[in-house]
Amino acid sequence: MPRDFLAIPDFSTDELLALFALAEAMRAGRYDRKPLAGKSLAMIFMKSSTRTRVSFEVGTYQLGGAAFFLSPRDVQIGRGEPIGDTARVLSRYVDGIMIRTFAHRDVEELARDASVPVINGLTDFLHPCQILADLLTVRQHLGTHEGQVVAWVGDGNNMANSWLNAAWRLGFELRLACPEGYEPDGALLARAQEHGRVRLVRDPVEAVRGAHVVTTDVWASMGQEDEQALRARAFAGFTVDGALMRQAEPNAIFLHCLPAHRGEEVTAEVIDGPQSRVWDEAENRLHIQKAILAVLMGGEPLLLAPAAVPRPYFRPPRPPPTETMADTSQAPLKRTPFHAIHAALGAKLVPFAGYEMPVHYPSGITVEHKAVRERCGLFDVSHMGEFLVRGPGAVDFVNYVTTNNAAALAVGQVQYSGILNDRGTFEDDCLVYREADRILMVVNASNAAKDLAHIAPHAARFDCTLEDISDQVALLALQGPVAKDVLQPLTDVPLDGIRYYHFARGTVAGIPDVYVSRTGYTGEDGFELYFAPAHAEPMWKALTADPRVTPAGLGCRDSLRLEMGMALYGNDIDDTVTPLEANLGWITKLAKGDFVGRDALVRQKEGGVPRKLVGFTFADRAIPRHGYPVFCDDAPSGTVCSGTMSPSLGIGIGTCYLPANRTAEGTVFEVEIRGKRVPATVVKLPFYKHGSHL
Repeated sequence: MPRDFLAIPDFSTDELLALFALAEAMRAGRYDRKPLAGKSLAMIFMKSSTRTRVSFEVGTYQLGGAAFFLSPRDVQIGRGEPIGDTARVLSRYVDGIMIRTFAHRDVEELARDASVPVINGLTDFLHPCQILADLLTVRQHLGTHEGQVVAWVGDGNNMANSWLNAAWRLGFELRLACPEGYEPDGALLARAQEHGRVRLVRDPVEAVRGAHVVTTDVWASMGQEDEQALRARAFAGFTVDGALMRQAEPNAIFLHCLPAHRGEEVTAEVIDGPQSRVWDEAENRLHIQKAILAVLMGGEPLLLAPAAVPRPYFRPPRPPPTETMADTSQAPLKRTPFHAIHAALGAKLVPFAGYEMPVHYPSGITVEHKAVRERCGLFDVSHMGEFLVRGPGAVDFVNYVTTNNAAALAVGQVQYSGILNDRGTFEDDCLVYREADRILMVVNASNAAKDLAHIAPHAARFDCTLEDISDQVALLALQGPVAKDVLQPLTDVPLDGIRYYHFARGTVAGIPDVYVSRTGYTGEDGFELYFAPAHAEPMWKALTADPRVTPAGLGCRDSLRLEMGMALYGNDIDDTVTPLEANLGWITKLAKGDFVGRDALVRQKEGGVPRKLVGFTFADRAIPRHGYPVFCDDAPSGTVCSGTMSPSLGIGIGTCYLPANRTAEGTVFEVEIRGKRVPATVVKLPFYKHGSHL
C-alpha cells in the first residue's frame, strides 16, 4: 500500500478494488469509525476549487479530524521558500497534506520531503482523485468497471492522463478522441497501449460508438484562459451532444468533472439529461477521498479479496507486506528508539508490522541500495521480536520448536531456522543465537505475538523459561563491504575473529554488553548490533559519523534481500508453505529427532514435493509484482511471491512457485501483467552474485 497518493498506479489493482469497496460502504452509511480522530489535514490550494476544498474538509470532519485551508497567500511556495522546507515544517504540525497546484513536480517534491502522507488533489498533469470518483460512479450505476468501454472526448489533459493510468492499472477499454496537437502524455499513452486496450482516435464518433461511459472536460483549464479562442477552433466537432451520445450504448452514462461550460464541450441536453450522472460523480469525490484519507492517514485496512486458485497447493495472493510497507492493524503504532532520528533526517515513515518505520530517506531507495552494495548502509530493525530462553532444557526446547538442529550450535554461533505448525507449514522463520546459559530467538516483528503464543505451550515439556524481551532490545544492522572497517575502530571485539553467522559480546562506541553478530539480510558483509534502547542515539551517531555510512530504510532492505533470493515471510513463505517447497530443506533437519511439523514433512517428502520456489527474470524490462498471476504450460501456477526491478542488475526479478518437475534452470513460463502474459525464465539464485559475504 502506498504512503502517498500522487497517481492512480500508487495503488495496486487489488488495493484499488478494496478502496472502492470501502468508499461504497461509506456512501451506504455502513462505516461509522473515526480513524482521523485527533488528526489534522493541511490543504494547500495553489489552484482554487469548490469541490476539492469542500469534499476534503467535509470528509476529514466526518472521519473525526480537522482540515486547514492554505491559500497561496498562506504559504511561501513560489515566494522564496523551497517546497522541501514547507513539507518538513508542515509534517511537524499535521498528519497529512493535500495539495492542488499547477506543476506535478511540486507535488512529487512535497511528497519526497514530507514525513506524513501527501495526496494529489490536482496538478496540470494528473487528477487521480477525480478519476477514482468517476470509476466509483461507474460501479454505482453500471455495477462494475470491468468489461466497460470508456470514451474520452476532448483535450488530452490531466483528466485524460489519469484515465490512461486507470485503464493501465484496472484493464478496462479506453478510447480517447483528441484533436491533433492536444493528445495526452505520450509516455502514459504508450504504456497504457502496450499493456491495455487503449486507442487514440481523431473522430469522436469512433470513440463513442458502443461505449458504456462517455466523459469530457472543459476545453481550456485554469491557466489556459488566453488560449480560449484557439482551443475553441481546435475542438470544433468535439462537443458531446445528443447525437454523439446516441452512438453509445443505450444505457450509457455521461460524466463531467465540473465546472462545465454548456454549449462548448457539452450541451445542456446531455449534462442535464437522463444519462447524466454528474451530480453522483461530484458526490463520489467525497466518498472516495474519505476512503483515501482513512487508509493513508487513519490506518484503515484495505480488505483484499483472495483470488481463487485452481490447485489447492498453490496459495492465493496476499497483500504484500514490503512493497507497500502497510500494516493492517488499527492499534496505535509503536516507535523504535530511533524514531526521532528518522524524523529529523526526513525519512518517509510508514506503518509496518505495528511500527512506524522508515521506508527510505530523502536520498531514495536506489541510492540507499547502491550505498549498501558499494560502501555501507545502516538499518534500524529494532521492530524485530526477541525471545530469551533460559534453563537446563533451553536447547532441547528450541530444538523442538524449530526446524534446524539447535543442539549442533556451538556457543557464539547463529542459526537460520523455521518455526512450523503441525501441518509442516511456516509460522515464521527466525534466527537462533546460542550462549553458554541461554538462547536468543529473533523473529519477524509482524509475527512476534503469534510466535510467542505458538511456542509457549511447548515450554511446559522442558525445563526452561521463555521471555519476550522485544521491548528491551534496540537493533541496528550495519551492512556493506566496508562495514568491518567502519565498526572495528569503535569496538573492543576483534571482528576478524567473528565468522559469518557467529557473534560475540563486547563494547561498541563505549556502550557495554552489545551482541555483535556477523549476520544480515542483504548479501553483503555486515554486523547486526543488539543493545539496550537507552543507548540508541549515541550508537547511531557513532556509526554514522563515518562518511561511508548511509542511513537506509526498509525499501532497499527488501530489494537487497530479493537480489540474494532470501525468503520473506508473507511473500515467499507463509502458513501455506513447507520448508521443502521453499527450498529450505537445508534448515530442516529431519534426522535430529522429533520437532513440531516433522511428521507432516516426512509424509510430504515420501509422497513427493508438489511445487518448488524458483527465481525468475524477464527478457525485456517488464517488472514483476507481488500477486501477478503465474502460468506454467498454460495452467495457473499461483502468483508472483516477490518481485521488483533490480537496482543492481537493471532487470525485473521475482520469485514464484512452479510444479516441481518444471523448476529446472532455463524453464520458460509466463507471468500475467495487466492482462498480457510475459515470458519469464527460471534462473539460479541468487540473482546478484557479487555480494561481499559470498
